[in-house]
Amino acid sequence: MKKLRDKLKHRIKENAEVVGSDEVFFDGDPVNIEDLYNEKSGILDEQDSEEDVDLSSYAYQIWKNAIDKQTELKQIIPNMPNVVFSSKKAPQNISESVIVYTKTPQNNDVLTQLDIKGKIITQSQFTILKTAECDPEEPTLPRFRRHHELVKEAVKVA
Repeated sequence: MKKLRDKLKHRIKENAEVVGSDEVFFDGDPVNIEDLYNEKSGILDEQDSEEDVDLSSYAYQIWKNAIDKQTELKQIIPNMPNVVFSSKKAPQNISESVIVYTKTPQNNDVLTQLDIKGKIITQSQFTILKTAECDPEEPTLPRFRRHHELVKEAVKVA
């Protein structure tokens, strides 16, 4: 049974990397794998229509809106170093967290969001992108004490 559970855990994690998912299975998380198998009432119902948005199109629209406001970003962004950090005020419904963009060994783009204790907040790529989105005028804040440590952990998770 443990081998099967480990195999399922690995497969679910791989799938979540590709499509993004708020559901983290096992270890006391809200969606239990048995509920999926038994089709527990409501567990497979449709999610928010926002989740159906094409992530690439949404990210491109953010980019397009930014360069329409500030055309010089077309030159600035591509010339930035590979590692950049910035901090902003978290939305009201989100606690302090780090968001990390990276590429997996399979060359997939991944956003990861961890809370200040190093726990995954969500694996939904759309939700993370919405959380990170801001106007260029939004003031930056100093990074919190464990920032680099949490970024390192987020890269491991990705």
